[in-house]
Amino acid sequence: MRFRSWVPVTLVTLAALSCTKNPDTPGTPISGGIRGVARASADSTVIAGVAITTSPPTTTAVTDNRGQYEITGVRPGEYDVSAAKSGYEPAGVSAVVNILRFTEIDFQLTGTNLDNSPPNAPILLYPDSAATNVPTSLTLMWTGSDPDSDPLVYDVYVDTTATALKTGAAKKESGYFPLSGLLGNQRYYWHIVARDDRGGSGTSPVRYFTTRPDTIPVEGLLAYYPFNGNANDASGHGNHCSVVGATASPDRQGTPNSSYSFNGSSYIVAGNNSVGNFSGNTTICFWVNCAAGAGGMVMDKDNYDYYWFSVGTNGLNFTISFDWAYSSTTEMVSRSQLEGRWNFVAVVIENYSYIIYANGNRVTQVNIPQNAVINVQPLTFGRSSYWGTSYFTGMTDDVRIYGRALSASELGALYRENGWTGN
Repeated sequence: MRFRSWVPVTLVTLAALSCTKNPDTPGTPISGGIRGVARASADSTVIAGVAITTSPPTTTAVTDNRGQYEITGVRPGEYDVSAAKSGYEPAGVSAVVNILRFTEIDFQLTGTNLDNSPPNAPILLYPDSAATNVPTSLTLMWTGSDPDSDPLVYDVYVDTTATALKTGAAKKESGYFPLSGLLGNQRYYWHIVARDDRGGSGTSPVRYFTTRPDTIPVEGLLAYYPFNGNANDASGHGNHCSVVGATASPDRQGTPNSSYSFNGSSYIVAGNNSVGNFSGNTTICFWVNCAAGAGGMVMDKDNYDYYWFSVGTNGLNFTISFDWAYSSTTEMVSRSQLEGRWNFVAVVIENYSYIIYANGNRVTQVNIPQNAVINVQPLTFGRSSYWGTSYFTGMTDDVRIYGRALSASELGALYRENGWTGN
């Protein structure tokens, strides 16, 4: 009999194979072997309990829990090798066995539902149905089972709408799936689909949960300029600024007198020269919207040791320098993204490096030789603090300076403040 199913066949040198001797030629080994793996054609899951037989007959092998089998002591020659298990269409191939060689034969078996019971609907364990105040990082949990004890693969579906759930991932043989970076105060829908290796499936009901509201970080806040009609410090430390020509303007959500606009000849300057100095872990973040074709200094603390945020031909850049001997410049937002749009940017100084964030997303990390900038120049918005030039045209808002390194989730909360979801 010859099989038409195509199955890969490979010859491998036999390293340790029991063999028989040719009685007509003493000392001559005449045996080879057959080995391989059985998998489901649907998803390549290994299949245990598959019977492997040959014609002419040799030893019958059964695949183990890794789907593997091995037949040794096979006389050289041509064989029909078959694979069979209840619930699957049989497969077979013709192959030649050589002396001191393993012939590798892997089988891809197609499941049949003729005698298959589909998986039971998964039982959702966590979060509870309609749960509220759920953390924005959590682990979905469920249980699943199959009447035939078939191995299961779980598809995880999570989305903010119930009618168009998107798949998150497939998790084999597990009842949990970690989620992180979820939006605060947001309803999420989820369900689980269990699939066996014979084409059967079971689907859980759709549940929903609501995440807890974002918490705006206040720990370590050294200065906060909401620019709500003035340039006062709202952190409680009294580090107020003076406005020189800048105009109170609508913020990113259209609220009047809630940001400052710079016209290319205006600026804002801090009254306390120590504001903006740092030694150790620090976070500086703010909102910026650049006019088309404009450039200049958005924020500057310039002297021998200095840093600034400036708009160049490529976009918004962060520059830091120490004693004019070391300088590093990194792009934060491209010009196409910057012009006419509000962008939330942050620099986190931590462990002799700075990390750039833009609109809640981490951009890059750069190592630096020191983590302190201390000078006597006043923190200035809209122009160079040292030279009094490089005026900026555009808007800034909600400037915050922290004496610690904020986490990615904390910066995400600041980006989503007041329900902001993007331009």
